[in-house]
Amino acid sequence: MERQSLIDEKQKITLADEKSGVLKVDLIQVVGRGGTAIAYKGIRHFNGEKQMCIIKEYFPDESQSPVKRYYREKAGEPICIRSEDREEEKKRQEQNVRREIRLANEMYFDGKNNSPYAFHTEFLTHYGDSSYMILDTSEGQTLEAYVREKGRLSIEEAIESIERLLVIVEQLLGDKYCHGDIKGQNIWIRGEGVAKSFCLLDFGSVFSYDEYGYDLKTMSRQEKKEMADKIVFNEGIGCSSEGYRAPKIFQLSVAKARYIEERTARRAGLLLEAVKAITPATDLYSCIQVMFRLLYGEVYKGDGSVNIEKIQERTGCSESVAEKLLEMMKKNGKEEYRTADEVRKDLEILKTLQQKGAHPQVILDALKEKLKNKTIEIDERLLNQVKCEN
Repeated sequence: MERQSLIDEKQKITLADEKSGVLKVDLIQVVGRGGTAIAYKGIRHFNGEKQMCIIKEYFPDESQSPVKRYYREKAGEPICIRSEDREEEKKRQEQNVRREIRLANEMYFDGKNNSPYAFHTEFLTHYGDSSYMILDTSEGQTLEAYVREKGRLSIEEAIESIERLLVIVEQLLGDKYCHGDIKGQNIWIRGEGVAKSFCLLDFGSVFSYDEYGYDLKTMSRQEKKEMADKIVFNEGIGCSSEGYRAPKIFQLSVAKARYIEERTARRAGLLLEAVKAITPATDLYSCIQVMFRLLYGEVYKGDGSVNIEKIQERTGCSESVAEKLLEMMKKNGKEEYRTADEVRKDLEILKTLQQKGAHPQVILDALKEKLKNKTIEIDERLLNQVKCEN
């Protein structure tokens, strides 16, 4: 059952900041439902001025959990935590919200400049048993809403979108962060034309590669359990969307659920191994899944249901473009893209093929395949020379 939002078509609500009550926010539309929150588009009123903003309401998705703690009966009513450890849960919630705000602001401000890829975020208020944070966005919409409104994107626009997204992922990787839940609902589009830019909205699933520093070989059973407790305390870690999450993120979510079910040293060790297995390839995997969604209308499942003919039929692209796109998706399914530059290299080939050109790498690959099958004789040194020149 879908979580009941705070507002609907009939019920609207205004929240005021907890400290002074001067800042007021009108919630006007639901824009996303993540693993730990519902996001609303809102209008911020402050000092007589109005500004677009996003409000995130802490409301975990417990559809797969045997225990339901968070409830809201109908729109307009506050969330209620129905649990014997209600106060402990509120404390955990508060810490997770504060943690997300800290990570979002670290991405937004690096100590010298404001980043164009994130928004200033702050705590807004408590309402019932839930916490609310506010993101100072500008006018715009999520990438998912844009695609639903426009329909499938052209090859050129989809590639351009992913190139913008790769820049953000590179900054995350440079700061040693894994986002863990990149999808259209978590990407905000602002501006148009040359002024168009992407920003990330959700940092609930983000974690630092340095945050859980440990050496499994030297840890005692008790130390493993203590570290595992620290990991599961953050509800957002491993909480990502099916279809966009990398296999290793899924394995992490499974290991996390099993440890919560039975907190043994063995399961703690498996959870720590799952966290250690996360690499830059996990976020890159999600970026390429987003690209396929933009082009094809749905995420790539890797179950054999998508072939060259279907890609051509859906996108109107040539056979060579469809072949290259399918090759990229199969490679991505194995999490073989390790850097953003590796992705860009294949995107460049895709663009050249779309423009009905012959990319040097495509020619080289075709010649090497013929050499391998002994259907053509050519000096291998000549191939290497061509590769170096290009």
